[in-house]
Amino acid sequence: MIVDAWLGWVLPKQVQNNPLELKRARVMAALIGVEILTTAVFSVIGDGWFAPISAVAMGVGIAAAYALRNHRLNLAGHLILLATASAAFSGGVFTGGVANPAFAWIFFVPLFAGLMLDTNGATLWALVSGGVALGALYLHQNGLLPERVYEAGKTRQMVMDISGMTVVSTLVMRLYLQSSSTANERLSGAVQELRDEVKTRRDAERSAHEATLAQQAFLASVSHEIRTPLNGIIGVTELLTRSTLDEGQRTHVSALTRSASTLRRLLSDLLDLSKLQSGGFTTVSQPMAPRTVIGHVTHLQSAASNELTLRTTVDDDVPEWVAGDAIRLAQMVGNLCANAARFARTDVAVHVAWRDGNLIVDVDDDGPGIPDHERSGIFQPFRQLEGTVGGTGLGLAVVRGLSQAMKGAVSFDQAPLGGARARLTLPMPATAPPAGALDTVPEQTTGPLRVLIVDDDAVNRLVIGGLLASLEVEYVEATTGEEALETLETKAFDIVLMDLHMPGMGGLEATRQARSLGVEIPIVCLTASSAARVENDVEAAGMSGLLGKPVTRSELARALQNHAPRPSGIAAP
Repeated sequence: MIVDAWLGWVLPKQVQNNPLELKRARVMAALIGVEILTTAVFSVIGDGWFAPISAVAMGVGIAAAYALRNHRLNLAGHLILLATASAAFSGGVFTGGVANPAFAWIFFVPLFAGLMLDTNGATLWALVSGGVALGALYLHQNGLLPERVYEAGKTRQMVMDISGMTVVSTLVMRLYLQSSSTANERLSGAVQELRDEVKTRRDAERSAHEATLAQQAFLASVSHEIRTPLNGIIGVTELLTRSTLDEGQRTHVSALTRSASTLRRLLSDLLDLSKLQSGGFTTVSQPMAPRTVIGHVTHLQSAASNELTLRTTVDDDVPEWVAGDAIRLAQMVGNLCANAARFARTDVAVHVAWRDGNLIVDVDDDGPGIPDHERSGIFQPFRQLEGTVGGTGLGLAVVRGLSQAMKGAVSFDQAPLGGARARLTLPMPATAPPAGALDTVPEQTTGPLRVLIVDDDAVNRLVIGGLLASLEVEYVEATTGEEALETLETKAFDIVLMDLHMPGMGGLEATRQARSLGVEIPIVCLTASSAARVENDVEAAGMSGLLGKPVTRSELARALQNHAPRPSGIAAP
């Protein structure tokens, strides 16, 4: 009861959850308690100077108790060792010299130091106790200590000293072993808790990974089903814009085109964000013309924003060709332009620069700008500025993810126009143009291209055929892989646009068989699939490239110019 009360008072709360500190603190508490009781007794019954010295040692012991209570373990350890050493020395000196068994307490000091302090502290007190013992022996041998020996009447004191040493040693060792056992139990419990936590986290990570894969599979499946009809909507509306329409019809078709383009961008952002979050996103680095890529993006954005003025300037030192991912660059610049157009009052300005191997694209608007307190969260998914309406909050998150994947950066600042400036910085070193690249498109001299369209969906064939016709390109249709092979055996074509998924023989197998039959013309995959493995499958099957649905007239024209052997046969997009 008394021991528990003492330990409850003197042990600091900070050591309760630390097994190693708790062990040290319990040993200190036992030594302090015994030291205070022992010195209190000898301060009453001691002879001569031994009584006041014992009282001082008791005071040092009380100070050690308060130091321990305040979680100053090192100070408490040194104080209790000082009290023990001084009491042992004075007891030996004033009650019989080195022949007094009480003097043997000095040799317990290194043991206690080893239990309570670190290696340096234990070494220090071992040297101190050894020095005190040697000094006392020297003084004793030279007659400088009182020649008091135990008389018969002092046998009781000798027994008390030896008994006290035995009791204290036993108590300290018992507490030490008990503390070690408690520490080991707590340590084992902590290790088990850590193992359980690691297992829980691994299970959570595994579940999160499985959920991410399921999400990607779901989005890829839904994307394929959405992109196919969306291809028909975008293609037909683009064909309608080139037909004869009155003012009202043209307004309606323009609204439909903008809505379809927004849906297409939203779908792409969702898929890209999912890939970026799962770490399954990859980029390519190949020669591209930044002026052409960015100019195409700003042209489309300008056409979609009839009420805004969109100006584009390119520094003279921007290389004609740089190494990078043209598709991702166009996507990032398009998202930044679309974001600027949402907030601009009248003007959006795009400036392209190149410094130290980095392509720098600034997109400025004259809108209200971005408050300082919202800049840190502007790139979070589904995050929008206060008071804004419309948008999904995905575009900027995708831009940040893509820029980081390409070892670049994107940031916002105040624009000279008064609104916000988005700065996109991407490492894109200058490079040589690709083999066969032409600065200009020569005049048509050999007639139009002949294209084979292979797709089982009638709407897709209608759209692709209409877009090819608007480009003055001749085409023939096939609905299956088998029909495509038969057509290739009987007719000559310059390029094949091959759907990936068809009943019976799919696009990959049809391509493999066509290559085995000696067909060498370009075969471009035309697909709505967004699965990560598609690009590898397309390349392994022998296809020349990939064109994702929904496809626009300008994208189709670029694909034909890149892959067809006679780019001169394509009308201007």
